[in-house]
This record gives sequence, C-alpha cells and structure tokens, in this order.
Amino acid sequence: MPQSMQPAALVIIGGTGDLAMRMLFPSLYFLDRDGFLDKELRVIGAARSTLDRDTFVETVHTRLRTHVAAEHYDESCWKRFAKRIDYVPVDGAAANGFQALAKKLGRDGKAPTEDAPPVVSYLSTAPKLYGPICEHLRAAGLAGPQDRIAVEKPIGHDLASCRALNDCMAAV
Repeated sequence: MPQSMQPAALVIIGGTGDLAMRMLFPSLYFLDRDGFLDKELRVIGAARSTLDRDTFVETVHTRLRTHVAAEHYDESCWKRFAKRIDYVPVDGAAANGFQALAKKLGRDGKAPTEDAPPVVSYLSTAPKLYGPICEHLRAAGLAGPQDRIAVEKPIGHDLASCRALNDCMAAV
C-alpha cells in the first residue's frame, strides 16, 4: 500500500459492543476533534444488531456523552464526526452480511485493484470469530493487499491457538 494512500473507511466489526462504544468511538471522536482523521475517512459500525444508521449514530452519541467528560465534548465536533458514521448489520459468524458491507464500501465482492482506497477492518469481537470474519472479509473482496485487519488481544488462549489464528489471518 502506498504510504500516501489514506484508508477509505475504518470498519469496526463488533461496533455495538462495549469496547467499541466505551473506547473506540470516543477515541475516534477525539482524533476527529483534533484534526487527525483524514477528512474523507468513513467510520462504519458493523454488528449483529439490526439497526438503521440513525439509531446507531444516536447510540454512539449517547454512549459518547457518557464516556467523554463534558468539558471535552463539543457539539459542533460531534455533528461533524457523526456525518462520518454509518452502519451495516453483519453477523461475524455468517457470510451473508459481508456482501452488504462490501456494497456499502463500493466493492463488488471481487478482489480490489491495487489503487483502490484501503479499508481497515477492526475486529472488536471474540477471538474465536477472527478466523471466520477474516475469511468472510476475503470472500467479500474486503481483504486485498492494500487492506488491513486489526484485532483485539488476546489472540488465542495459548501459543498454539495464537499461531493458528495468526496463520488464518495471514492467509487473507
């Protein structure tokens, strides 16, 4: 991936979970507030919940207000940040939702071209889902050479399972 190529989107799989709501979205809000996010970056939550975009954005807002001190919250920054946010229902254990995610990202399920803007998929899920999610991302055309997959630790429960998960992720 060329160093100058900014990601088109950050996809948070497990986007309705506690880690995403308590840590990831507030951190992204602060990065946006302080001018460290590319102005074109989209932040897409993906989770099993069958929410629409507006409900998801309101949930993020409610949780953000809980986890960001009042003196650090700015309504105009929130409104700008909220425009970046979108949502796609995706069950990490099933392949079917990943096609809708690919469509949302302008990918048709085929391997992306090398000049396609990268997608960063952040797996905020149970480690047992890392392998299936990586395979579903690959099958949907969301795990090309320019794309990135980030995972939460722990990765596995021992050295052998860590290596197995690492090998699975490296394969895509």
